[in-house]
Amino acid sequence: MMSIHLYNDILKTIRAQSRIRECQNALEMKYPTISPLTLGSILNSHVQKKMKGSYYKYNTPKKAAEYYERFLKSVESKDAPGILLRIADECEISPVLIARVILEGYIKDYQEKELQKYSNTKNIEKEGKTQKETVVPAQNNAVMRSEINRLLRDTSVIENRELSYEVYLCNIHDDQYGPMPDVIKQTLGQEYEAILKDKLDELGVSFVDEGILRQQGYDKTPDFKLEIPIGIEGRVINWIESKALFGDEETHQTYLDEQLISYWNRFGPGMVIYWFGYCEVLETMTMPGIFIRDHLPASIVLMNPVSLNSTNLKSIQGNSTGSS
Repeated sequence: MMSIHLYNDILKTIRAQSRIRECQNALEMKYPTISPLTLGSILNSHVQKKMKGSYYKYNTPKKAAEYYERFLKSVESKDAPGILLRIADECEISPVLIARVILEGYIKDYQEKELQKYSNTKNIEKEGKTQKETVVPAQNNAVMRSEINRLLRDTSVIENRELSYEVYLCNIHDDQYGPMPDVIKQTLGQEYEAILKDKLDELGVSFVDEGILRQQGYDKTPDFKLEIPIGIEGRVINWIESKALFGDEETHQTYLDEQLISYWNRFGPGMVIYWFGYCEVLETMTMPGIFIRDHLPASIVLMNPVSLNSTNLKSIQGNSTGSS
């Protein structure tokens, strides 16, 4: 658990950095006792929020055309590789975000040129002669986003050689936003779910995973639903959710609204694990029946039906619903 003072100090350090892609190293140097995964998770959360706010500022048809034209002039001037990285540093935004903006300008320019060469036509009979009329398909934002994502994931299909390499550089130098960080986060999520599964197996805890729960018709499912509740620090735990990230106030509130409260309504009290730590304010803002930790405690209590009586059950249930 991290103090709010330390958490705010880390955010202050992040905001003081002008180059996002150099921020991780700066954090690790300043906070050597904090896990790089924790620092990286806090940084990633900050960058994601910042880029969402910046996206609509930069992602306009005018900006796309402007930055694409700037890129073309830099290529024509034979500027050194890393053109998009330098633009990103200048704007203090993610390299992949600037790549997305310039790719939109590139796609629109490419489409205009292709329409001039290979127009969709329909024949019109006029004064006994066949005349061609160009039919320009309407621009579809969803199709544009899909095409940009395709080019980001596989830069080899970008026909402009210089742009292909520049977008590739943006991908490999941006560890906070874009396709590569998404894959890393997904892999970490799967890795820590596997770690939790192994720990539950070692402790002899019986459970079903979210795949089985979905087969049973549940739309919102925790990572692990315990077949028999366990006791942890005086609380009854019916389910466990694994989060391979740092839990800040905004992130936790989002999970409460979109996932955790639904789990509590369906399955009763449970636990969420933020493997890379969490801010101390979460202890007071979470609802009763949702227990927060940054690991799976080793000292768990397995239910022994023979030893339970109605008095003990009432005592345990009172602890699980009355604690935060």
